[in-house]
Formats: sequence, C-alpha cells, structure tokens
Amino acid sequence: EVGILGFPNMAGRSPANMYRGGLADWISGSSPDARVVSISRKDRAAIGLAGRTAGDVYWMADPVAGFITSSHYQSEYPEWVLRFNREVMPEIYSDTVWESRVPEEARRLTRPDTSDYERGGRRAVFPYRPPQTVDQTTPAALTVWRSGTPAPDAAVLGLARAAITELELGQRSAVDYLAVSFSQTDRIGHRYGPFSREQLDNLLHLDSVLEELFQVLDEAVGSHGWVAGFSSDHGILEVPEHLAETGVDARRLGREEITAFQRAVARAVNSGGQGGALAWGIKSALEELPFVEAAYTFAEVEDAQARPDSFAVLFERSLSRERAVSLPARYGVYHRWKPNYMSSSDVTTHGSPYYYDRSVPIIFLGAGVEAGVSHESAATVDVAPTLAGLAGIEAPGDLDGRTLMAPPAR
Repeated sequence: EVGILGFPNMAGRSPANMYRGGLADWISGSSPDARVVSISRKDRAAIGLAGRTAGDVYWMADPVAGFITSSHYQSEYPEWVLRFNREVMPEIYSDTVWESRVPEEARRLTRPDTSDYERGGRRAVFPYRPPQTVDQTTPAALTVWRSGTPAPDAAVLGLARAAITELELGQRSAVDYLAVSFSQTDRIGHRYGPFSREQLDNLLHLDSVLEELFQVLDEAVGSHGWVAGFSSDHGILEVPEHLAETGVDARRLGREEITAFQRAVARAVNSGGQGGALAWGIKSALEELPFVEAAYTFAEVEDAQARPDSFAVLFERSLSRERAVSLPARYGVYHRWKPNYMSSSDVTTHGSPYYYDRSVPIIFLGAGVEAGVSHESAATVDVAPTLAGLAGIEAPGDLDGRTLMAPPAR
C-alpha cells in the first residue's frame, strides 16, 4: 500500500493508473545510471511527468510548506530534500504580500485591475495580503493562501536547483531527466482569467523563473549540455461575462440550467432503456437543451464510420469507458456545451474540445535546436519523441506522436 512519507493521514499517490510509460521511462530504460527527477506543486503533474519510473518525484500539498513524496518513490526523504524544506522553503515563503510587477506601460495589455467577475465578484486588486480569515500565526494557513500566488513556482525552481546540484544532473556520463511543472499559470488563470492583471504579473514572474533555471543549467552542464521542451496541458476560456460585454454569445450556466441538465439525464435513465438504447435516449434529451451544442454516444465515437463530426474524433482520443468524468458519461454519453459556455464554479475554466481550450504552445530550446518558427502541424504527443530524438534516446515505434526535428549530428 502506498502512503505519503511523513503524513500517514494523506491519501497515497503513485502512477498506478497510467496505461504505459513515457519519456522518463525511455531514458531510465536506456541506461541504469540515468536519473529521473520530477517536481511540481501538483501531485498529478509531478507523477505524470515521471511516468512509471520510481525516481526523485516531489510535489506540494497546500497545508505543507515544503515538498512531499510517496512510498512508491522513496522509503525515506533524502537529506537534501529535508534540508531544502527546512532551510530554503522558509525563505521562499517568507513574504506575505503579493505585489504587482506589471510596469505601467504594460497595463493596457490586461483588463483593469478593478475588473468585475474576478474571484467570483470579490475584491480583487493589488496588492494582495492574507485576508483576516487567515490566521497568520499558523504556517499551514499562510501556505494555503500562498498557493494562489506565484510563490509555489519559485519553490519548484528552488528544489530543481537543489536537485541539479545534489544529484549532479547532466554532469555524469548518462542522460538524465528533469521535469518541472510550473503550475501557477493554471491556478491564477482559473481565479482571475487569462487577460487579468494578476495573470500578466504571474507570467512576468514565470519568465524570470525560467531565465534563472536556464542560467543554472548553463552553469552546471554548459549551454550545449541540455535540451528542453515546453508546452501546456490546456488553454482556457476568457471569462464569459467579459466576452458577453463584447457581443459574443457567452455565458456561465447557472443553477437552473444545471438542474435542467441533470433532470434530462434522469428522465432518460428512468424511462427504462438500457445499454445503447439508454445512451441514445440521453443523447436526444441533452440535445434538446438550448445550451448543449451536441452529444455523442460512446458507440458513435468508437466507430469511425458513425462519427457525426470532427469533434467526435477528439472525444474518441480521450475516451475511457472505465473513467467516466461527467454524469452522462456514466451511461455512455459525452456532451459539449455551446462555444463560450461553461458550468464551472471557477471564474473561468477549460475542458471543452474548442480551439481556445486545446491550442497550446510547443517550444524547444537547447542543444540541437535552431532558432526559428515552424508552421507545420504539430501536437503535444510530438513533444516526448522529439525530446527523445534530440537526446539520442530511442522512442517506442507505436506512438501517436512523431519527431518534429532531426537529432543533432554526433
């Protein structure tokens, strides 16, 4: 049984639900001396980037001002991680004010700092300090507050720096793997929206974090000793209320619509149908709702000849009959809201098959990468095989992704 080291009451974490390995596994399989390190604020990001390899995998839990791991990865914390949590984290987390670093000439790129709808309509302007409801004498309470600021990205950078030094990453004969997930763009985007003053401030912070990381790598292994790939797991919808103010058909579904959605599914279920007939009944019921653009049975998306549109292809690529993630999916039906509609309690969110949610950047930097921009089609499934090729690591032959550039001559 997997548990969290030092925190027996926390639920365990491991890659048990992953269907297959990834880049970290290809690298560790290529050499017994390869070292795998994966660090994030999020457990799912750190674990996902590490694949199935039991390396140095660390993440944060909101009440804990430091990094943790599970017994899947370690039997005890290495001394360098304990020292980082004990000595470095208090310095990184010493500030209790989030000040804006957005210069005055750049503020026109964002919505006004006093923009409505951010943080659910509550006051959301710089500078940010812990509210009166946060007990500032309690480290755990302050840590939870900081999880909504750029501070965790600085902590991830700090532990990555320590790992490069302590484990001598890239400084031995083997190819090593370092994954860092900077998660605050996601957290701040959900709370304030993609064009908020808060998000621009966060991106400026992230830019400085990345600059420092690259400088550390250059100092440790030389500018020709490393290669990096960047992407994102999703895009995001602009805040619906702001879109609506510009004349776009956009809205946040309220309790009345969600109740109608749930009742439509319940009526179809209670009609007595089963299996495929039940799925088609739910599909028909949902498509009668004015805020549902379309619905698809699992049978439709699995059958290439039956798919009604290109969105069904996207659903097929994420289909799992064992992992239902919505009410109708429990009965074999996917659905999509109308474009620019959302039902989340967040200020804004993602999760649709629309372009604004699925378009992400892909950037490569380092040894073997020539400066430039390519306009050829690419997808996130291409990132891992491309990095493998640049590092001289053989990738499996049955991947959906492909190598986007030739490996450097040796």
